[in-house]
Amino acid sequence: MLTPDTAPKRPMTTGGLIALSFLWFPINMFWTAMLQYLLPHQVQVIVGDTVKGEYLGYISLIGAIATTVIQLIVAPLSDACASRWGRRHPFIGWGIAINTAFVFLFAIAQNFALLMVAFFGIQLCLNIANGPYQALMPDNVSSRQHGIASAYMGGALLFGQLFGALILLFRHSLGLMGLLGVITGLLFVGVLITLRFVPDAPAPEEERLPLSRALATLTDLRLRHYPDFVGLLYSRFFINLSYATVVSFLLYYLQDAIGLGEEGAGNFQPILILTATVAGLIGTLGAGYALRRLTKKQVVYASTALLGLSALIFAFTTTKGLVLVLAVLFGAGWGCFQAVDWALAVNLLPKGGAARYMAVWHVCMTVPQIIAPLFGRVADSLNRQYSHGYGWRAAMLVTLIYLVFGSLILRNVNEHPEAEPEEDLQLA
Repeated sequence: MLTPDTAPKRPMTTGGLIALSFLWFPINMFWTAMLQYLLPHQVQVIVGDTVKGEYLGYISLIGAIATTVIQLIVAPLSDACASRWGRRHPFIGWGIAINTAFVFLFAIAQNFALLMVAFFGIQLCLNIANGPYQALMPDNVSSRQHGIASAYMGGALLFGQLFGALILLFRHSLGLMGLLGVITGLLFVGVLITLRFVPDAPAPEEERLPLSRALATLTDLRLRHYPDFVGLLYSRFFINLSYATVVSFLLYYLQDAIGLGEEGAGNFQPILILTATVAGLIGTLGAGYALRRLTKKQVVYASTALLGLSALIFAFTTTKGLVLVLAVLFGAGWGCFQAVDWALAVNLLPKGGAARYMAVWHVCMTVPQIIAPLFGRVADSLNRQYSHGYGWRAAMLVTLIYLVFGSLILRNVNEHPEAEPEEDLQLA
């Protein structure tokens, strides 16, 4: 019997691919503004300068635990959901809607405990939506369109990062509430597009499980039968750990290591993110062209080389101009990685229960968000013991180690052959 995992899928049109990937744009716009400026800034305002790294680690830890746990719970429920609205749409709509209350709480929080509750709720709600949303790609996209669909998702991510940086330029005029209001509004636009234009259907009869049995499938992933997918998970974990480390401490790095101070770093960081994101879009296009001649793994190797080189120089430079140049290298490397990240995941995705396996894949991005900020306590100690900013330089340097691990693990991963060459596919 054919299931959504095995049934032939019609080629998606350009409009369909845009609709499928659109929600990824405001989601990444939200997280760019939140993780690169809003959260570190609010933590610093509430707890002060000397322990900001340590407390950023605490709040990131509680938030990433929320996202990891909720995705693993929601994913099997989504796979088994028999709602007439589909098995992905209800989770996407309700997750984004409830998130609004926690965004408001974040904007008005005046103490660390309330800020932590708000951030925990944001992570919880957005990831109720996120896991089922990511499963819409393998649900709807045929294997021969994995590459082009991944490129659309990568482009949506980078445009989200671009506009997340742009809106930070208006942080003083909009204020925290206004800035979060604009991004939340775009999230609702993305939800409406997804619900209206991206196909979804209830789970087939044989996959409609009771709640207890659906949750029990989490312990029966049989990952040992899919060594290539497991290798991809470990590789993605370390590559995302490098990115999460840079993102977590970028504001503090600019303030203390480069010596820009709080206001100077706040003004320069959006410019840096914009530069890196534009370079990332160019890197995505370059990777798309390179995929005609290279494997997806080879493109990942090229991306980690660019990321590693920029992180190494980040650790030792003292000039704002060179930091801007390095942002180009870093952004291009991250764009290359994003161009093939989704394609590799869907290429190696085990059959049966797309949301479950996509949730596990996504955990390899969220768990690094737990681990990376924990280096803040070490960085605070190094800053106090040696010199102001030394700890943030050490954080940049350690990312090079993560990238080496990610690249070495990927060597043992075997890509699956595509159903047919993508360049021969004509979109309807």
